[in-house]
Amino acid sequence: MSDAGDSRVPAGRPASSWEVAAVDSRQCSDLCGELGISPLLAHLLVTRDIFSAADADRFLRPELQSLPDPLSLRGMGEAVDRLMHACRRREPLLVYGDYDADGITGTAVLVRFFRDLGLPVSGFIPSRVEHGYGLHADVLEGYHRRGIGLAVSVDCGIADVEVIAGAAARGQEVIVTDHHEPPESLPAAAAAIINPKQPGCPYPDKNLAGVGVAFNLIIALRRALRRDRLLPREINLKRYLDLVAIGTIADVVPLVGVNRILVRHGLEELQQCARPGIRALVDAGVRPANRAAGITAQDVAFRLAPQLNAAGRMADAGLALELLLCDDSGRSRELVRELQRLNDLRRRYEERMLGEAQNILERSGVGGEPVLVLASPDWHEGVVGIVASKLSEQYHRPAMLISLDGRGHGKASGRSIPGVHLLEVLRETAELLERHGGHRMAVGFSIREDNIDTFRRTVNQVYRKRYGGQSFSPVVHIDGEVQLAHLSFAALEEIGHLAPFGYGNPEPVLAARDLTIRQSTVVGRNHLRLQLADDSASLNAIGFNMGDAPVRPGDRIDAAFTPQFNDWNGVRSIQLNLRAIRP
Repeated sequence: MSDAGDSRVPAGRPASSWEVAAVDSRQCSDLCGELGISPLLAHLLVTRDIFSAADADRFLRPELQSLPDPLSLRGMGEAVDRLMHACRRREPLLVYGDYDADGITGTAVLVRFFRDLGLPVSGFIPSRVEHGYGLHADVLEGYHRRGIGLAVSVDCGIADVEVIAGAAARGQEVIVTDHHEPPESLPAAAAAIINPKQPGCPYPDKNLAGVGVAFNLIIALRRALRRDRLLPREINLKRYLDLVAIGTIADVVPLVGVNRILVRHGLEELQQCARPGIRALVDAGVRPANRAAGITAQDVAFRLAPQLNAAGRMADAGLALELLLCDDSGRSRELVRELQRLNDLRRRYEERMLGEAQNILERSGVGGEPVLVLASPDWHEGVVGIVASKLSEQYHRPAMLISLDGRGHGKASGRSIPGVHLLEVLRETAELLERHGGHRMAVGFSIREDNIDTFRRTVNQVYRKRYGGQSFSPVVHIDGEVQLAHLSFAALEEIGHLAPFGYGNPEPVLAARDLTIRQSTVVGRNHLRLQLADDSASLNAIGFNMGDAPVRPGDRIDAAFTPQFNDWNGVRSIQLNLRAIRP
């Protein structure tokens, strides 16, 4: 990262250092002997701080039976009691979710479950533009006038103290299910609050997504309904795990612990495409070859989730909810086509906004600040988060983008870098903001336009005070070094047992030294395709967005990469997905 006083903007991604994980060879050999696994897999387990055979077995074979008791979530007992009362009286319910893929899938989980119970239930997803994030008094009041006296939030509500108090005052109860960082004052008027991060919650895993909290709610409620013999028919909760997997992956929570269990089994359910809406989404988003090999977390993150998110970013997130609740194949295909259109529109906005943001950085003095704060009346508020993420990755510093509405107000989204708790930084500027929230890596806030310059100065002062002496230069974390001959089909299949990969459980990054470039070409927009060889073997490699790397045939390089299967025209081969190269 540039020094705080450096006004120059880096021309592209900052230079990275390489860091090879140090492991205890004795721990690796012990795992090999006890589990009968290869030295490479044992090495990769140890780099993930998995040292015992029992822990390794739990990691490699995550079982639903290992899920913690949902009643250990603080507030779960009160929520179940209130919902049991609703089930006995057949009360109409409102499920009020957030407009991202996590909130949409969590809303779909609860709506489907309450429908399976035969309860009258409505699902509502707010508009990003009309309503903004969180619970809104006018929406809740409107449903109350229609006779709905009980609402359950999904992926929101923990900070809506006044809205929930207003609902309680008119006789409407709200059960909050959320996973965001709680504020100092919780909504005391809520009928129940379920959030693993709230003070005093003994639930052992604090990293649930919003849809994971909702899934725990239906586990606990089904158990109580069984106990009191109120379950109208047996309901298989595994059928909901496809939705849980999509929302959990989309929200970029760590894929370890409970989330690993939910996503591993959820991907298996997703593979079945039992719901017409899910089937249409998968058919449109996942190539047949990929689907035949098994739908992965990467398919969800880069193919399925963006289509669901596009609805909330560009139009009405209710379209995505309708798709996930749809049982008609024809209507499902219509909805997916509309989501694809919105996602294409989102891409065009994103490309234009990213170019504009880079131009601002190049011609202004704000590019040298440790926290990038940019604003424009021409930016779509549904896309600022994506562009902030790309800027943060490119310049390796926190980035916040503000969409101005032309009436003196702005809505913003920010993304952080590893090591920087962006929400804590933002909280120290709260007096300049109208509303704010989020977590360590991502924040959202609203701000008056005339406060932006003061906010930019203040947030950078807070950053310097907290992190000024620390270096956050990008690092390529390498799990281990190999020769190319070690990368056999069997080795890659064994590495696959570490999946699902994502935040908190990244794909293994390996390194091979002193490789010879036999062939080099640029393909696509700017992708580098190489044939690499050492004394043991040769393999093809692809470096996405690395086409400007100064390499040519005959050069000798070190390469950091993730080995992957490449299925093309019915032929399977091994390909190295390059993460970094150096002479």
